[in-house]
Order: sequence, then C-alpha cells, then structure tokens
Amino acid sequence: MEQLIPIPALHLFKVLDELLVELLTSLSPDDWNKPTLAKLWTVKDVAANKHLSESC
Repeated sequence: MEQLIPIPALHLFKVLDELLVELLTSLSPDDWNKPTLAKLWTVKDVAANKHLSESC
C-alpha cells in the first residue's frame, strides 16, 4: 500500500470559518431561502447543518 503524505491544512480552518461568517452575515433575508446544489436544501438548511455538525 502506498503511504499517504499528510497535507498541512489546519491553519486554514480559522480563515475559512471567518470568511464563511462574513458571507453569511452579508446575505439578505431572501438569500437564505434560495436553493442550493442540494436540490431539497436552501442556503439556510446548509448553514444550519454545518452549525449543528460542528456543535456535536
């Protein structure tokens, strides 16, 4: 089996979270109800799922 080489990415998580919060706080009320690539999910559903998965 080929040995996997780790890619250091932990330092990126804080930056990505900050950018996501910036994006989400810029949304209008109508934006929260827009569809996503996950056809049955709205933007609000995706954001709530991410929040819930991080708090578990």
